[in-house]
Amino acid sequence: MDADLDSTFTAHDFSGKRDEKDLITTEFTPAQWNLSNMNNYKRADVIRQKSEAVRNLTSQLISEHEDYAKKGVEQAKYRLAERMRDVNFWREELKQEIRALREDTEVLVTSRRNLDHALAQTERPLRIYNKCKEFREKRLGIEMVKDSVEMSLLHEQETINQHQTILKDNLEECTVQIDRNQEMLNRLNSDLNAKEQANSINKTTMNLNLLTKGPMPVPKSLKKNGVKGGKKKEGDPNVLEIPAKRTKEWAQASQESIKISQNMRLDTNKMADFAENLCNQAVTEIKSAWESTNLALNNRIKELEDIQKRVQEHLDNTLKEMKDQDQHIENLKASINAKKAPLSLAKARIAMRSKLPEGEACYDTPYIALLEEIGQLEESMETLNRALETAQKTHMELFEVKQNLEHDIYLKSTSIQIDKTKCLPLRSEFPFHLWCGCNKCKSCRTSLYCRTHTCRKVT
Repeated sequence: MDADLDSTFTAHDFSGKRDEKDLITTEFTPAQWNLSNMNNYKRADVIRQKSEAVRNLTSQLISEHEDYAKKGVEQAKYRLAERMRDVNFWREELKQEIRALREDTEVLVTSRRNLDHALAQTERPLRIYNKCKEFREKRLGIEMVKDSVEMSLLHEQETINQHQTILKDNLEECTVQIDRNQEMLNRLNSDLNAKEQANSINKTTMNLNLLTKGPMPVPKSLKKNGVKGGKKKEGDPNVLEIPAKRTKEWAQASQESIKISQNMRLDTNKMADFAENLCNQAVTEIKSAWESTNLALNNRIKELEDIQKRVQEHLDNTLKEMKDQDQHIENLKASINAKKAPLSLAKARIAMRSKLPEGEACYDTPYIALLEEIGQLEESMETLNRALETAQKTHMELFEVKQNLEHDIYLKSTSIQIDKTKCLPLRSEFPFHLWCGCNKCKSCRTSLYCRTHTCRKVT
């Protein structure tokens, strides 16, 4: 259309050579005048059509871009809402996981406190073992025997030491696990705080609209110079940085944290259960060893009392025999003394007969009788003296036996006194308790002993 316009002739194009007299009357012909008008009309129509086309095209562009803006706002709002739902989902998952991990950690802390309490409680039977060992080392003589009580005490000590080692190792493992749980809680709380902050920012961003009054918020790094074209300079605070992390990576980070926390909770629950079982096993086995020692101690006391009773019976019989032997010795001495006078008489008679005249002295019957009497009396006295020596020697042996029996009774009485009046009363109650059991004060349940309270007896 512009080409048509440019191809039209103006009024000046029809002016040729004119006569001077013509220039005075007119300048253009009617045909030229009409052609000029037609050209003006035509050009006006063309320009109007062009303007209308431009106006229609601009109106269409305005409408389209207005739709684009509305769609962009709605799309951004929808995406923000969708993002908020994702953030809320992971926020709730994190809250739930934090709550579960905190509860399981508290259970493990309680189990660790029980382990610590149980470990401290093992010192109580160990102290009693040391006292019993100290008392029993005061036994005397042959009573220093490695009896069943001694073996049971050694087994009890080995059991206590073994469980002390196991409890210490498990206590350290619980402490390490609690520290790991605390680090995981810090990590989850940090992620949760980030989610809370992101949710707040997304909510504020979604609430922004075209009707919002006042200046729109601009990132601090863009308030001065704004975003311009060109490549981003590293470390330039005035250029908007596009996050490198994608949505999938963002979700995987929280999912991985939750998965790690779940595995840690599984380990925590296993460790808490193992700690409780370990405490129960410790108190069961130590109590079993304790009761075995008590049984051995009671049996030993009964055995000692029976032996002491039998030794006392032998002592009584020995004393009775010594009394009878004393009477027998007295009888022997009396019998020997009774034969001294007849022997002296017989010797006097034979001495008198030795003074007979030579003619009258002979080996007659009276002389023979006197000699026989003297021989019999001397032989009898010799036999009685030998019997007296034997009786006196036997009496000395009985006296030694009496002393030995009395000493043995003293030793056994000492052993019975040690086991029955010193060791056994210490072991009347098993001094190992998983719980304080005090209802009067709350601090007892967390303390190792009730030393500072009136409720010292635990059940």
